[in-house]
Amino acid sequence: MKKTLIMLSSLAVVFLMVSTVTAVPQSSSNPLMNAIDKMEGAEQELTEATLESASDGPSGVLGKIIDLIKLLIDLIMNLITIVQSILSIVALIQAVFNAIKLVMDLIQQIMDLIQDPSATI
Repeated sequence: MKKTLIMLSSLAVVFLMVSTVTAVPQSSSNPLMNAIDKMEGAEQELTEATLESASDGPSGVLGKIIDLIKLLIDLIMNLITIVQSILSIVALIQAVFNAIKLVMDLIQQIMDLIQDPSATI
């Protein structure tokens, strides 16, 4: 009975820790959402620039090409920001898995100690 109670309480602590660690705070999701908003804005500007250049005709083609290059550079910078955010999320997930593994090892050691009180950890 005592072993079962300890095991259930250990599992409850593990679930509580996992749910606390996996919650994504607003501050972590804001940079990614801002980058997505910038990309959508750049896409809309590119669409508007394309429509305007089609109505303008051949005049100002060089200016439109320069604007298009600037938009592409901004798009690439936003993609780099998104990739960096994804890499930080992957690192966070790896840390969560390592924490879960450590907790499971601790639970196993506690179970071993309960089964054989003369053993040391």
